[in-house]
Amino acid sequence: MNIRNALAVIILGLCMQTAQARVALLIGNDNYSDKIFPQLDQAVNDTDRLANKLKALGFSVIQKENLSFEKMREAIREFNEALRENNEVGLFYYAGHGMQIDGDNYLIPVKAHISREFEVKTEAVNTELVLNAMYDAKTKINLVILDACRDNIFSSRGASRGLANIARKNTFIAYATQPNESAEDGTFMDFLATRITEKLSIDQMFKKVINDVREQTGGMQVPSFTYNLLTDFYFNAPEESVMAPTPTKIYASRANILPKKKRQALLPSTPLISKLVVPLPVESCLMIEPEMVHIEGNCYNMGSTGSEESRSSDEAQKKVCVDNFEMGKFEVTQKQWLDIMGDRPSNFRNNRYPVESVSWKDVQKFIVKLNAKTNNHYRLPTEEEWEYAARSGSKSAYYWGNTIDCSKANYHDCEIDRTTEVGSYPPNGFGLYDMSGNVWEWMCSEYDRDNNGNKKSCLHKTDSNFGRFTIRGGSWTSGKGRLRSANRSKGGMKTREYNLGFRLARSA
Repeated sequence: MNIRNALAVIILGLCMQTAQARVALLIGNDNYSDKIFPQLDQAVNDTDRLANKLKALGFSVIQKENLSFEKMREAIREFNEALRENNEVGLFYYAGHGMQIDGDNYLIPVKAHISREFEVKTEAVNTELVLNAMYDAKTKINLVILDACRDNIFSSRGASRGLANIARKNTFIAYATQPNESAEDGTFMDFLATRITEKLSIDQMFKKVINDVREQTGGMQVPSFTYNLLTDFYFNAPEESVMAPTPTKIYASRANILPKKKRQALLPSTPLISKLVVPLPVESCLMIEPEMVHIEGNCYNMGSTGSEESRSSDEAQKKVCVDNFEMGKFEVTQKQWLDIMGDRPSNFRNNRYPVESVSWKDVQKFIVKLNAKTNNHYRLPTEEEWEYAARSGSKSAYYWGNTIDCSKANYHDCEIDRTTEVGSYPPNGFGLYDMSGNVWEWMCSEYDRDNNGNKKSCLHKTDSNFGRFTIRGGSWTSGKGRLRSANRSKGGMKTREYNLGFRLARSA
């Protein structure tokens, strides 16, 4: 056998190995038959289209349709067993009715006996079951595609429209539309099936799908995704990546303390393809203490006047007094979160961008670990502290005045379409950055529509009355009215959104 033929055999073997290592479970449910969950037109058809594409791309496909609750659980068990044998890449796709309750996503089986919200948790499949099946198999790359964002038929306190945003380590999760919004049946798959064979990394490919769907629907439907993979993934890899060697992992903190000759010895002799190399962190030092600004307490008028433009009914003005406290100069960054928690849940990946896609409960875990490392007492700010700090002595709608433009903050009208580095815009009168825009910020205060301004301490219990906590400041997705100092909103304690982060506070 000559060298060329031998090389061909090796390449063929690598391709076969890659194909065997890719396992997908596809479930399409459309044969619903009641008024609460009506029949769908495209779910099974969309599953067929994706199955054909994935098989051509080397996936071993488990395809199911119109499953009952028990059959869905059996399919997930079958998926887990297949991943245990081939755990390089696992992909789960679901098309059908779905809904969220208290930040958890549920996939609705056909013939589900659900007439009230409380029945969903026992009659539908929680997406956590799928994720746990993948992690139990120790799958190296997890891909989840949820084509199930549709209007919720329940209107009680816990239910919201569409599906909630979730994030997991080593996992890419895509949604047919933005979290908490609804989607048209079939539109998402029209473009996913077209784009999936392009020689693009998964994040680049989904960005094209996002633009396609946005243009097709006139902005009424915009897909989204949460990216938390350590390396690039390609459904259809560029030719040059087939024979790329596995990169040696060299972490910046280790490489910086080794002599130059030893660092060079660690590097592979074969040149690496840059697309497949995990980039080294820019900063190598652990964040020990966040930068805080001391703020002298005082009394102020919290809320807005009746004449303020875009005012909401939960902004009744009242006199509030706050004690001395400290507020984080910046929103907590992805690098700070990574140093403490060891993962990166954010959708927009940059060490200097604010961490997002973290729930109120996630933040509490971060604070516990941070305080243990620093022997300190960091916390989230109360709602009263936050507005006092944001206003920094101002009485206007925004801390800089009554009008807004893109030189002041990152918000929807600026069309940046992502978060930006913390500190990119001018600070307020107290020297705090991004108190308006970039990401919404969690408060430690439970949301109360008729807030009386007397929340002097944080709420730490997790069995709160309603499980809703205040968020303030607006974000890159918000209209200008949401960036006003008095504006208030709320989120469930398990809610994770790619426009929602936090900053720290501390009692003086």
